[in-house]
Amino acid sequence: MSSSYKCLARIACLFSSLLALFFVSFPAAPVSDIALTVDDIVAPSISLTNIAVTLSLDGKTAITIGKSNVFGQSFKNAVVTCAALDFSNGMIHCPRGKLVAGETSTDLGFTYVTATKRLDLSITPSPQEHWQITGRFGTTEWQTEVIVAEGQLARFASLIPTSYPRPSKGSVTGRLSVSGRGGQVFRVVGDLRVSNVVFSDTPGLHAADKLAGSLRLTADRAGTALSWHTTLTWGSGEIFWAPLYFSSGGHSLEAHGKWDDDFLQVDKGTIQLANVGEGRFSAKWSFKGGLSALNADATNLNTSGLYTLLLKPFLEKTAFDQLAVSGKLNAAVVYANKAMQRLDIALSDITLADAQGRFGVEKLNATIPWRADAETQADIRFGAAKLLGIPFGAFQVPVKMHAFDFTVDELTVPMLDGKLLVKDLRATQEKENWRWQFSGVLLPVSMEAITKAMDAPIMRGVLSATIPRVSYANGTMRLDGGIGIRIFDGDVAITQLSLAEPLGRAPRLSADVQMRNLDLGMLTSTFKFGSIEGRIDADVQNLELSNWKPVTFNARVESSEGNYRKKISQQAVQNISALGGAGAAAAIQRSFLRFFEEFGYQKIGLACKLRNSVCEMSGVESTPQGYIIVKGGGIPAITVKGYNRNVGWDELLARLARITQGNVQPVIQ
Repeated sequence: MSSSYKCLARIACLFSSLLALFFVSFPAAPVSDIALTVDDIVAPSISLTNIAVTLSLDGKTAITIGKSNVFGQSFKNAVVTCAALDFSNGMIHCPRGKLVAGETSTDLGFTYVTATKRLDLSITPSPQEHWQITGRFGTTEWQTEVIVAEGQLARFASLIPTSYPRPSKGSVTGRLSVSGRGGQVFRVVGDLRVSNVVFSDTPGLHAADKLAGSLRLTADRAGTALSWHTTLTWGSGEIFWAPLYFSSGGHSLEAHGKWDDDFLQVDKGTIQLANVGEGRFSAKWSFKGGLSALNADATNLNTSGLYTLLLKPFLEKTAFDQLAVSGKLNAAVVYANKAMQRLDIALSDITLADAQGRFGVEKLNATIPWRADAETQADIRFGAAKLLGIPFGAFQVPVKMHAFDFTVDELTVPMLDGKLLVKDLRATQEKENWRWQFSGVLLPVSMEAITKAMDAPIMRGVLSATIPRVSYANGTMRLDGGIGIRIFDGDVAITQLSLAEPLGRAPRLSADVQMRNLDLGMLTSTFKFGSIEGRIDADVQNLELSNWKPVTFNARVESSEGNYRKKISQQAVQNISALGGAGAAAAIQRSFLRFFEEFGYQKIGLACKLRNSVCEMSGVESTPQGYIIVKGGGIPAITVKGYNRNVGWDELLARLARITQGNVQPVIQ
């Protein structure tokens, strides 16, 4: 801050020195035109070379600067003219002057008093814009004041490094006063207002439009530091500061503290965010080492506004990027020694709802007193929850916390008419990466209740499962061992299960699935496929899903070994045969087989090897022309054949949805 004010003082000082040089060089008695040349004048960030001054008998003065460089901005042949330059009473006075530098032309006037070394400079670039600069420079003390009305900020764009946002539009009005002694600033007083500001950087990651606000600042030297107080208001306008986007104003900041060449300290600060609430903080920032201390707290924050304004931009590529949130939040944080030391969070009646309906939480209340150097316990209570349409009842999560080690010994979650038991849940942070693990058991839950909740075809029976151990590390969740599920009076085993980026927009899942002895009657009645009596086995190997859509797998379904009743209804035959189109289905209607309600079969089987969105199809047996899907047996018997071995996956799904698949042409015998 002090360096900027010093630069402003140097401009005025340089200008006054130049005037003093002219004053002492001009003779007292009138003579013919007087010409004066100066090779160069150099000051930090400013250089003027080839300076020529001409004073005419009519009082008209012209100052020509061959080359100038002011804070990186270069000009050639800049000319200052004064229609009537007055030298009297130890003063140089130019009431009407003009500066022409490059394409810039502006009216100006100045008065310089040599005894007090006071400079009054007035610049009027346009009828609406006016700058009044006053400077006084003694042997040790100096003072500079700038009063501006509708100053155009775009004039300063070239003085800002290209890596920073530059203003292209907007104005500033107000007053800024800086005084000091030698190279030190002793007092700063500022009251500035900006309006209609537009700025951006080259990549477009930081930008503003129609920004309006005000800044009030006072600072006084106390020892080696400046003791300061500031109030910043953001009344209106948009700001994008990647990834944050503020669509409107209504925010404010008030703070006071100390500032020197080594650190910036906030003794007390208050920040008000529209539609969020108020927070209080103190902090210390080292210009060499970054943030060294922070104490902050906020009460009764609006979680809806907090999520929309500050959290959502950082959750863009996760499953939490489209939430409806309500409830209140209290929070307090202590940061010291380059690490968080304390965090207190209190949640009150929080409700979360995913816009896509994948999950939701109701009446979440929590008290979380985390400490870096002590063991504490969090109390987290859920009034209700929902996942993929399945509702969960109220449950409590008692979390033991010790630094970045979190454990839950046992957790019981009501799930429809059953329960999910979670045991030995532990989460730890290692080198900024999170790891967690747990095991569990799903007590029997009615499949009818599950399928109704998920708005899926109604299934009968119960679902139960054992979960030996699930772990998460390096962004991937893995299953150690296998999950055993009891469904359709058969057994399902899931092994080699892993899920990468589970909270991302495109999770990737891989697994092997083995199903044994499933009841076909229960399965087919669920999907209204027609009646098939029997048992089937199924294997899905090397299953890979991306964003829950199949990418590759080797799948096979076929009749189970053993003796059991094997019957298939005419409706099921028609539906299977309809995979080949209406012509194949019509064959049964044109033959004597239409008089039978059910048929015997020896074996049923179908396989799909998915690669590059194409299924390589096969059945229970191969034939020269294709493969057999249903192999007949008994009286009457029926056989269904397929001929096309390569079927597009999307096409297969669409036709299966209609129980029609024109590329597979079964033959009914």
